[in-house]
Amino acid sequence: IIAVLSALHTFLKYDALEDRHHQYSRHFANLQVDLETLLAKSPITRGDPITVVERYKTKYTVLINNAPDLPEKLERNCCAPEETQAIEMT
Repeated sequence: IIAVLSALHTFLKYDALEDRHHQYSRHFANLQVDLETLLAKSPITRGDPITVVERYKTKYTVLINNAPDLPEKLERNCCAPEETQAIEMT
């Protein structure tokens, strides 16, 4: 059984896929840090808003287009809109 599972693991290239997921996870984390750093600056030092937004939009688009797909079940679990609780005003 172990030999069959090992052969399937190699054939399906799970190691390479896992490495790509980790790599793109780091790329998205770096983009998040860049954006948080930008927002921590005063608005005057950020630069032209349109240029800055376009730059980060381009980086995000490149990442989204090249990142490996998430399994549908995982994507639903991690990317589903958060449940909000209504606050009753009395």
